[in-house]
Amino acid sequence: MERAFRFSLILAFTLLFANCAKNSSSVAPSGGPYSLSMSFTGMTPHIGQMMALKVIDVKDSSLAADTTITAVPSDAFQISFGAKLISGHSYNIDFWADLNKNGEYDPPPVDHAWRITLKDVAADTTVAFAHNTNFTDVHFAQSAMHSLTMSFTGMTPHIGQMLVVSVIDSVYKTTVADTMVAAVPSDAFTLTFGKKLIDGRTYNIDFWADLNKNGQYDAPPVDHAWRITLPRIANDTTVTFAHNTNFKDIGYPQMPMHMLTMSFMGMTPHIGQMLVVSVIDSVYKTTVADTVVAAVPSDAFTLTFGKKLIDGRTYNIDFWADLNKNGQYDAPPVDHAWRITLPRIANDTTVTFAHNTNFTDIGYAKLPMHSLTMAFSGMTPHIGQMMELWVVDSTYNSIVKDTVIAAVPADTFTLALGTILVDMRSYRVDFYADLNGNGKYDPPPVDHAWRIPLSDVVADTTIPFVHNTNFTDIAPY
Repeated sequence: MERAFRFSLILAFTLLFANCAKNSSSVAPSGGPYSLSMSFTGMTPHIGQMMALKVIDVKDSSLAADTTITAVPSDAFQISFGAKLISGHSYNIDFWADLNKNGEYDPPPVDHAWRITLKDVAADTTVAFAHNTNFTDVHFAQSAMHSLTMSFTGMTPHIGQMLVVSVIDSVYKTTVADTMVAAVPSDAFTLTFGKKLIDGRTYNIDFWADLNKNGQYDAPPVDHAWRITLPRIANDTTVTFAHNTNFKDIGYPQMPMHMLTMSFMGMTPHIGQMLVVSVIDSVYKTTVADTVVAAVPSDAFTLTFGKKLIDGRTYNIDFWADLNKNGQYDAPPVDHAWRITLPRIANDTTVTFAHNTNFTDIGYAKLPMHSLTMAFSGMTPHIGQMMELWVVDSTYNSIVKDTVIAAVPADTFTLALGTILVDMRSYRVDFYADLNGNGKYDPPPVDHAWRIPLSDVVADTTIPFVHNTNFTDIAPY
């Protein structure tokens, strides 16, 4: 009986342990989900750049976590993804920094990209990542791209002026499109930029018209400038803009400026003649430099214009020598004229010019001309005497008018010399009365002579002259 009891007891314990073991296998928890954090160091090369991360289950390629940092904040920082990892699963952490700042993934080394693999996750996990150049092409998908069109109206105030339009990622501060219209063509027109807008991103459209025509951005109201903000992009976008005075200083950067130097050789045919040099924006037709050499000094000489050339623009250098010495441009061969074309400017530029006869009619504008009249009074001492008068370009030292009065007619009279004065030029009027009657000039007081200066003539001019004894020796006349 005792043996039977002992057998029963052993059997009961055996069944109990077997049943407990069976129950333990079926109810024990599988583990997880576990949290994931990443600790970054050495990220200085990417501060301010976008960074995107994906956590991908290796087993079925499902996406466990996906996050984007608009701008890397500092050299060292952390990211927490929460409880995303399943016990026993393996994961790839794929991430990249937008080194070229175009808002899209580009395979290394254009952008920097890495893959970290987690094997058989069994606990909360923190990954320490120190920046390195062991890049992996993680094949991040390109985002959908949308087109941008701008429709302008009411642009009459800017017809013929340069218009510059920049499309800028409003968070990332990168320019995704930049267009220059050399001259606004009409009151209404359209610009098409193509597929430049990334799905889900926001943009500013900054644009300005070069009202003062200097080829550079100047804050309003000197130039006219505007900003249009586009919300999160989801489709092809058309923006309609009607000209207005709600200007915005968009802070468009000034372009680098480059120096121009001209080195002349073989200029002996023009020594002593006036030389005029104009530097003209070949697209915009504005003059950025205009220099007058009153008299060519020698066979070889140099002109320096300073920083006048805007980076990336093209220019014509139009120049002429006043061969006939009339103070005005006359088409070759009456005067000698040339044109030199400069390609897109990238550096300080020196142009070497050797005199030649490959002339170009540069169409240099004729300057306005003004009349000159002399009103004499108190001339009784010289009635009946010869009087001679010269009008001389005081810069160029050339005679533009030589007039002889056979006999002074009266105490008071007027002498009209015609339209002889070039706008903005300076002259002197030299004249004498032949007091001793020998028919030629003798220095005062033998003859009576005077000099009257005219500075920067801008209108028809009448000079009143009252006889006096403030004589000037006007020799060598």
